[in-house]
Amino acid sequence: MADTATKTDQYTADDLMKLEGLEGIRKRPDMYIGGRDVNGLHHLVFEIVANSVDEALAGRCNNIVVEFNQDGSCTVTDDGHGIPVGMNKQTGKPGVEMVLTDLHAGGKFEGKAYNTAGGLHGIGLKAVNACSDATVVTVWQGGKEHVIEFSRGNKTKDLKVTGDADRTGTRVMFQPDMTIFETTEFKYAAVATRLRELAFLAKGLKIHLNDHRGEGKDEIFHFKDGIKEFVAWHNRNKTRINEDVVYVHKMVNGGADDEVDVEAAFQWCDGEGELPTHTYGNYINNPFGGTHLTGFRKGLTRGLGRYITRYVEKKGKKKVVMPSGDDYREGLYAVISVKVKNPQFEGQTKVRLLNREVESAVDQVVAEAMEIYLEENPKAAERICEHALIAARAREAARKAREVVRKGALQTGFLASKLADCLTKKPEEAELYIVEGDSAGGSAKQGRERLYQAILPLRGKILNVEKATLAKMLQHTEIQNLIASIGTGIGTEEASKGGFDLGKLRYKKIIIMTDADVDGSHIRTLLLTFFYRQLSQLIDAGNIFVAQPPLYKVTRKKKSEYVRSDREMNDTLMRMGIEGASMRVPGDMEIGAKGREFSGAQMRSEVFERLIKLEELAAKVARKAINPNRYFANFNAEHKSLPTTVIFSEDKARYFHDHEEPELNKFIGERLKKGFEVLTPAEIGNRETDLEVSFNRDAVEERVELPELAAQAAEVIAQLEVRGFPAWTIHGRENQAQQFMLRFEDEEEQPTLSLNELLHKVREQGRKGISIQRYKGLGEMNADELWETTMDPANRVLMQVTMDDADAADEMFTILMGDQVEPRRQFIERHALEVKNLDV
Repeated sequence: MADTATKTDQYTADDLMKLEGLEGIRKRPDMYIGGRDVNGLHHLVFEIVANSVDEALAGRCNNIVVEFNQDGSCTVTDDGHGIPVGMNKQTGKPGVEMVLTDLHAGGKFEGKAYNTAGGLHGIGLKAVNACSDATVVTVWQGGKEHVIEFSRGNKTKDLKVTGDADRTGTRVMFQPDMTIFETTEFKYAAVATRLRELAFLAKGLKIHLNDHRGEGKDEIFHFKDGIKEFVAWHNRNKTRINEDVVYVHKMVNGGADDEVDVEAAFQWCDGEGELPTHTYGNYINNPFGGTHLTGFRKGLTRGLGRYITRYVEKKGKKKVVMPSGDDYREGLYAVISVKVKNPQFEGQTKVRLLNREVESAVDQVVAEAMEIYLEENPKAAERICEHALIAARAREAARKAREVVRKGALQTGFLASKLADCLTKKPEEAELYIVEGDSAGGSAKQGRERLYQAILPLRGKILNVEKATLAKMLQHTEIQNLIASIGTGIGTEEASKGGFDLGKLRYKKIIIMTDADVDGSHIRTLLLTFFYRQLSQLIDAGNIFVAQPPLYKVTRKKKSEYVRSDREMNDTLMRMGIEGASMRVPGDMEIGAKGREFSGAQMRSEVFERLIKLEELAAKVARKAINPNRYFANFNAEHKSLPTTVIFSEDKARYFHDHEEPELNKFIGERLKKGFEVLTPAEIGNRETDLEVSFNRDAVEERVELPELAAQAAEVIAQLEVRGFPAWTIHGRENQAQQFMLRFEDEEEQPTLSLNELLHKVREQGRKGISIQRYKGLGEMNADELWETTMDPANRVLMQVTMDDADAADEMFTILMGDQVEPRRQFIERHALEVKNLDV
């Protein structure tokens, strides 16, 4: 047999490969950063920030700045000690070069430089370096500024001194490698969530997140009360059972190397289900929990269990369903943070804490704190006990209701009678469309591909699960249909008892398909509320989608096309209007483009595409309560700029450009004489942020900063000027004699005062000879139209439902779908101007 073996069957020493430097990380990034998706991309940011936080843990860092730059790079700056720049005796390399290139080189192995730290393996900054096209590290140390540069794990420029410095700290700028990541676009919300958490955890640490892309965003996270404030912040819009947050911070001694710093904060709120318990080891988020979570649950159950037993006996309650651990955690929001000298995590991404000594330490601290709190706060203790007893009764009622749903699906042939199922039995190929009403359901059933598309029609609006008990929800017919069709079950109980089991999911894609009117939006919101509150695992797994049916059908000369949005409709009308159109700029018109003629295609490429971009930017300006026409009229031709600051003072808008800072300061100084309170510029990492001013509301109503919007719009206007169209031609000007001459095929020339009017006339021309049908409901489409536009995988557009910021999502559903009226009113008032389309 050996003689007949092929070469590919043999495995010898020559088949072994040694990857030099950081090639191992580039070859298998999943092992080090958790994946090539956006989560892996964000992991690079968090690795750098984690090092800065370790500096804070050591008492050497107070400020961290994270910036998303316009070129797609990210910069993290701190005011810590700075990565060592001296020569290492062992390797003969500067310390900063070792930290960026030598696997397992770092200052956290022996515990001399850091008593507790999140980084253990010496991998973090190497992973950033290996997965980046370019990495530039600046270190301020010893009165000097030092810079070293890398590309894809390799040093490209030696460490050199570039100047003097009166500060200490480190700045890391990296450009993610597009050949490694599926996307290199950072998501602001996801990063902001993590940075906010870190600021809560590291009491007193100030973290500044600045997004220079798009409209620009700027937030400073700084919390004096730490995780206690974290819990209070999260529950601010909820009905709280105990008004005070239970907080404990204690050091538990378990030997020289087993000392555990335990910090916990938690509070009960009205509502069903356990709220998230956030767990952290040395400031590192452990999404899968670990020994600190196990210890917390044990301690809570012990401390509350002993008290509630005495409470039931004291009240003389009989036939009581005694609470279990799940009932004690009903409506509980908790944050657990532990710090240990030698943390043990699961994997480089540190999803779970493994230290055994942590479990007993947290158990002990939480049980003691719970007993003390209950004894010292009898009124709050009674409310917590009653809450747990109600949860136990509700759990029993929900169990019975869930059993009815489960048995009903099995015994009554529900799936055959209520659901138009697909033929395939392979979940990875199957899709479930949840559609609104019988009429749309009928079209969808007729137009679908039966092999892999199932249709579940809903009658009316489903129950708002934010306001309903679990037992009531499970009695709602449409929700029963949903649960039985999806197949996973719901809840935290065992799968055999009707609890959630992802392995039983019957469809890879669950697609919400509702009408484009107000009722359709409401039904879609109710469904998303259901999935978020009861089946959030499906959102996390990427199984939930929203269909995007067309808004218009445009027919011209017996040829039809479908349009999905008003923006796309405007583009369609412009495209149709420029067919056979031309524009002439008279020779006596005092602009750079004078004497030129433009075909329809040239109008589109040189003028209209930029006008459309300005329309989009004007809409964003308007949503800040600023008149776009007046704003753009303040374009400064000399500096090629638009105002970056608008101050509404005494019913007037005052505009200030970047180069007009002296005028802005003078304006503020004049207001100081009238009793204004001015906050001096804050310093973060020795760099100044924008001046924050608090005005007397009688004289000044609001100050609006829009530097990113101003930069984008000014760039578009500058592009038009380069093509011979100065800023005033966009809107025209008073007493304007010269005019553009627009001509459509076989028609006379039309004088036109401005570029905006030119675009408007072209769109109006595009309306001629066409029929526009606006779809209000899916039932207005026949089966073929519904398939072609919304269900055919080759043509359809689906939006995947994701959750970048769990806390923000929880707050949104609580405010908009919950019982509290006042937070909802305040939210609507605050965001009314941001509504783009209100379809009534």
